[in-house]
Order: sequence, then structure tokens, then C-alpha cells
Amino acid sequence: MTGAKAKRARGLRPDSSQAVPASPPSNRRWKPWLWLLGLAVIFLFIEYWVPLATSIKLGTDEDFELSKVLLYLKGYHLYSEVWDDQPPLYTWLLAHLVRPYSLAILPARLLTVGLTLLLLGSFFRLIVNLGNLRTAVGATALLIAAPGFLELASSCMVEIPTVSFVLAALAWLSRPGAHRWPWREIGAGALFGVALQIKGIALVYGPLLVLLLWLKYRPPFKQLILSTAVIGLTSVAAFISLNALTGYGLGLQLQQAWASHFAGTRSFEYGSPAEHVFDLKLLFKNWDVMVPVLAGVGFLITQIRSKPLTIFPLAWLVLTATVISTHRPWWGCYYLHNAIPLCWCAAMVLDAAFDWAGSRKVRTILLAAYLMAAGLWMGIRSYLEVAAMRHSPQVFNSLVLSEINRYKPFTKYMFATEEIYTFHAGIPMPPSLAQITLKRFWSGDLTNEKLADELAAIKPGVILTGNQVGELPYSALLQRDYRLVYQDNEHQLYALKTISRLANQ
Repeated sequence: MTGAKAKRARGLRPDSSQAVPASPPSNRRWKPWLWLLGLAVIFLFIEYWVPLATSIKLGTDEDFELSKVLLYLKGYHLYSEVWDDQPPLYTWLLAHLVRPYSLAILPARLLTVGLTLLLLGSFFRLIVNLGNLRTAVGATALLIAAPGFLELASSCMVEIPTVSFVLAALAWLSRPGAHRWPWREIGAGALFGVALQIKGIALVYGPLLVLLLWLKYRPPFKQLILSTAVIGLTSVAAFISLNALTGYGLGLQLQQAWASHFAGTRSFEYGSPAEHVFDLKLLFKNWDVMVPVLAGVGFLITQIRSKPLTIFPLAWLVLTATVISTHRPWWGCYYLHNAIPLCWCAAMVLDAAFDWAGSRKVRTILLAAYLMAAGLWMGIRSYLEVAAMRHSPQVFNSLVLSEINRYKPFTKYMFATEEIYTFHAGIPMPPSLAQITLKRFWSGDLTNEKLADELAAIKPGVILTGNQVGELPYSALLQRDYRLVYQDNEHQLYALKTISRLANQ
């Protein structure tokens, strides 16, 4: 067998321009893992102070995720009975976690905490595989302190679970050592398929898998196409297999979970997606990352020729900036997708600055001053984020939840503008009205008139609204058939007149 044929038989090899280091001594081999353990301990220490078990709500979309879980546990089917614009895996996982604990929210939030550890570990290993340890430590620390990261890491939302498996796929594909085709492609594809099964936004990251494959191994074009095909087919196979595991077909799922994301705006009762744009204030809040990125982006570009792998985080940043940040509507949780490459690029610049500073006194002082200021800002930002979660409404002292529980024995359905309360009360939303999102109104799937008609037909036992001045679409129904039984600064609770009489007997 010729040398060229032997190469192809063994599979791809790392790019020859990226020298493969000899096996490090055992003490150096453990060094990255010790740093990763330290970062994980810091993250878990912060999470210890978050009231995971008692906060009523920790993330903007916990309403939707947990109301779906409750309906699923009550025997209702997603898509055919419960409107859902996401794949079923995350709902299925949450349902099986909370079922044994009588709807306790702690196991559900611990799932996100665990997947956050997967995200941080995969991010760290990816950078170590492609860069160096110092950059990996810096980037991971910056990400933990990024705006909104701790809230996402503590709540039942799909953003972190999705990205965690995307990063796991990238980390798996970038593992050091000889490339044993096609096992790396199969592993990466399977992990990517899991990410797709949680949220379709994972599709945005597909080009990064191909780019990483090319940058690290420099395969011939035909081999690159073949490897890409293996990743794609494995992703599809994993997606379909997990769909079968959850017990759902693809028909209605594709109609709601996929097509709804591309539906045009037909109703403007609640504005339009164009009104929800990228929040530039987040970049100012994240100045500890933006300063080195803006100061050093030119330097990073010049490094591409000597260090080709430098292009990967830059390409990642361009991808998220052009696709995620320009998407309409844009929501605050999407900043995670920008924060990851921004933190990586910032850490690369800071790592280079350490070498650049050398022993020169002025440069060293300037760098130290920046690190002290940035570190203080990151600590304050993280503290304030945790403090906000600690001061959020708690289950154990919620008067409105106590009042709802009085009517629970007489109530089959509960309608709430904050759907999270249906989960804590254990009273499901009407299936057809679960997930009252702006997307449904914009697409014309739901209107104020339809909402009022559905409520009039179903007549939920209790209705919980915000304590607002404006008239509700179903105000006539409330005046005719319901009685106001509780009110505070935030809520108004209405009970059917017949149920109100039963509860007060």
C-alpha cells in the first residue's frame, strides 16, 4: 500500500501546519482538567445562591416550557392538542424529571444547571483543542459572567440545552490525536442531532462543523463532502430516533415547530417582529469583553496566516452577528449566541496581551489595571443578577398561589397570562390556549377574538391576569361569569361564580 493510500485508509489527519505535540507529562496532562474543575466549582458556588427550588419564575420563557410539561403529564398531546413551536425532546425530558417529584420545579432547573456544565466543559475543551489553556480559562470565565448567562443557566429554557450539545459536537470533532474516520463525524452528528431535537436554532451552527473539519484536518474536497454527509445523515438519524423515543411523528411538528418560525406577519394587534431588535445596550454591559475584541480584532485577523485556526472563532462571531443579531424578532436570551464567540475572541486578545506585555512595566501595569477593573465589573454584574433572582417572587410566600389552591379541587383548567402559575398550582391551561406567544398572534393563528371565544367556550375555573388598567379581550366574560376573588399590586384572580360559591361553603 502506497503512503497516500495508507493515509486515506486511516482517515483524515490533523493539518500538518498545526504541529501535533508530543504526549505531555502526566502532571501537564491533568492541568487543563484541574482548571476546568476550578471553573465548574466557581459556577456551582454561584448557583448555590440561586433559589432554584423556590423561585416562581427565573427566565422569560419558563412559562411556556413548564405549562407544556404540565399538559403533557395530564395526558394531552403536543401539536395535535397543545400548540408547540419547538421539538418535543426538552418537554419530554422535563416531564420525566418532575413526574416523580409531584411537579417540584427543582429537578427541572437542575437539568439546565447540568447542561450548563456540559456547555462550559465543551467550550473549554474546544478552545484547548484548537488554541491553548490560557485562552480556554479566560474565555470560560468571561462566559460565566456574561450578561444574562446565570439566569439562563438557572431556568427551564431551551437556549442553553441547545447550545450545550452544539458545543459538545464541536468539542468531539476537535479532539486531539489521529482522526479515525468516520467515528468523529458520527459522534459529532449524533450530538448535533440532539441539539436540533431541542431547538431548531441549532441549524445555524451547521456551517461551523464543516469549517472546523476543514481547518483542523484539511481533507481533500471529496473527503470533506463525504464527512459532511456523514455528519448530516447522523444528525437526521439522531433527530428521528429521539422523535420516536418521545412518541411523536414529524407531520404536525414540522407544521408548528418549524413552519411557524417562517410564517409571515398577518396580524399587527401586538405590533410586529420588526419592533424587536438586537439590544445594543448589552454590548455596553459586556464592555469587559467588547473592549479587547474591538481593540484586538485587527490583530486576530493578522494571525490567520500563521495560525489558521484563529479564523474559527472569528467566523463564529461573524455568523452569529449576521444571523442571530439581525433576526426579527430578537429576544434577550439570544445574546448567549453572541457571547460565546465574543468571549473566545476577547480571551485570545488578552492571551496575546500577556505575551505582548512581557516585562515592560507600563504595559504590564495597563494590562493589570484592565484585568482588575474587568474582574470587579464581572463580579458586580454576576452579584446583581443573582440578587435579582433571589428577590424574585417565591412559591412559599405567594399569596396568589395560596388563593389559587383554594379553588383547585373544583377547577379543571386555569387560564393565566403568566402561565408559570399553572405549573405551580398543578392546574393546566386549556390545551388550545397553551403557549400564548406573540408568534401565534403575528402569524394569525390566534387573535383577540379567537382568544375570547375559546375562553367563553371552555370557561376555565379560575383566570389569573396582570393587575392592568387596559381592557382585556375577554373583559365581558369576566364581568358576566366571574368574580374577582383576589387582587394585589401584580395580579387579579377571577373565579367562576359557581366555583367561588363552592370554595366558600
